[in-house]
Amino acid sequence: MLFFTLGLCFGDLIDKLSANTQVVILVDEYDKPILDNITNPNIADIQKCLKGFYSVLKDRNAKERFLFVTGVSKFSHVSLFSDLNNLTDITMDARYAEMFGYTQEELEANFGDRIAALSGNQDIEAYKSEIKEWYNGYRFEENAKTVYNPVSFAKFLESGDQFHFTSFHQTAEVIHIHVPETANSGDCHFNTHKVCSLY
Repeated sequence: MLFFTLGLCFGDLIDKLSANTQVVILVDEYDKPILDNITNPNIADIQKCLKGFYSVLKDRNAKERFLFVTGVSKFSHVSLFSDLNNLTDITMDARYAEMFGYTQEELEANFGDRIAALSGNQDIEAYKSEIKEWYNGYRFEENAKTVYNPVSFAKFLESGDQFHFTSFHQTAEVIHIHVPETANSGDCHFNTHKVCSLY
């Protein structure tokens, strides 16, 4: 009964931390255990475990000041959060569109000296254009500015001499697994809702 034990421990932690003040809970990559085990025959048990773990959040709503959840799967399609009807999806909300990456202005203001140093003898504007082509492609709202991927850009700054393109292999694996083999024949009927409902 692992799901029961984890849920109790999580709930107990919230209870203890909220004795004097409400708690802030940040859950990063909530769907990683599911995506890592999408082909596991015991996926239903994993889902049950996670559902039990997250179900304690609703019962302790008054003890929570703020709950922030990240992941690559849209939570409205995920049964893990079926007990939580007070979550707000901000994925494509214009008010938060620049929150999860660097704008061009932020990049140049905060990393301009690093970029200049890495450019060496290259033309700085051409070098910045190349960086932009590699890392500035994220848009979280139809009319919002594009933003740079902060993780990939940080890896680029660390390496100093090569570009790092972040591959979302987990998401790609899910798509690869669930797209019918008939895709090669041009007769592919990919059901996005069905795939999302798996988790």
